Amino acid sequence: MKNRALAATAAAALIGSLTLTACGQGVSNSSVNNGKNAAQITNCGKAHTYPADPQRIVALNPGQGDLIARLGAADRVTAIAQTNGAPIPTSLTANGHKPTVLSDSAPPTKEQLLGTQPQLVLSPTTYEFTAEKGYATEDQLRQAGAEVYIAAAGCLDRRGKADVTDLLTDIDALGKILGKDKEAQELHNKAQGILTAATERAKDQTKPKVAQLFIEGDTISAIGGGVEHSMVAAAGGDNVFNPDDPAFAKFFAAEISRETLVDKNPEVIVFSSTGKDHEKRTREWLTKNFANVEAVKNDRIVALPAAELLPGTWGNLDAVTSMNEAFYPAK
Repeated sequence: MKNRALAATAAAALIGSLTLTACGQGVSNSSVNNGKNAAQITNCGKAHTYPADPQRIVALNPGQGDLIARLGAADRVTAIAQTNGAPIPTSLTANGHKPTVLSDSAPPTKEQLLGTQPQLVLSPTTYEFTAEKGYATEDQLRQAGAEVYIAAAGCLDRRGKADVTDLLTDIDALGKILGKDKEAQELHNKAQGILTAATERAKDQTKPKVAQLFIEGDTISAIGGGVEHSMVAAAGGDNVFNPDDPAFAKFFAAEISRETLVDKNPEVIVFSSTGKDHEKRTREWLTKNFANVEAVKNDRIVALPAAELLPGTWGNLDAVTSMNEAFYPAK
């Protein structure tokens, strides 16, 4: 449960299969996978045939819906989920389109998701398809006529070693699925340009020691792997926690003691925030408990919206830019 809280927030955004009896709610395979211009994509290590020109897309994270909008297909996103109280991205509503919001702080139930009759379901991680939680599995969705695309950085075999450049893989893949190759190439180039700009800003500079954390109450969890960890590196930071550390051998995040944070003495602390109140509480807590840590002493604390850290979202690039500017403010 705790690991999932991290995956959904920090690190959030940060940490099965049942047999489906079709109840007349799924789109038939023949109506979706008719083979016409179907895209052959390898996702999470498995080859899939995606429906040609999908018109009913459900994004299990608003950021993935935003990515579809950036590819010029906002009107195809019929529903989004896990908004965490945030408004629907303006990229999806700019032309009067209003996708249905299926859920707030958790994935939609199997019944909710199947009830949308999706042709394509986008998810930031594999967790959203956990049968034991009451969510629709990938198999159930495919039996109902929908195909599934999981963000490259959220695939189970990559969750701990993902890279921010996995977003480029998502852009290319979704462009093919949507028949938006030109738009995808332009978006790919724009994304690469943002990462290159961050690299240039950090060039010939001394990398600050950075601790990336998620704090809830008196519990500190550090990020030592995954796409979140990669974002710090892309921004030009030197992570004080790394995948080689034993604590991160099985999961990209781990609880740490106060003594560990003091011992690491980071020059910058980056933390994921679930909202303004959480950000305020976290800053106050750090100031109260770690006044002698360099990052706190010099007020080099960077708050990032937890939504920006979820795999498969343009927010990953926004997070890199925010950190990059905080790490190198004078350049």
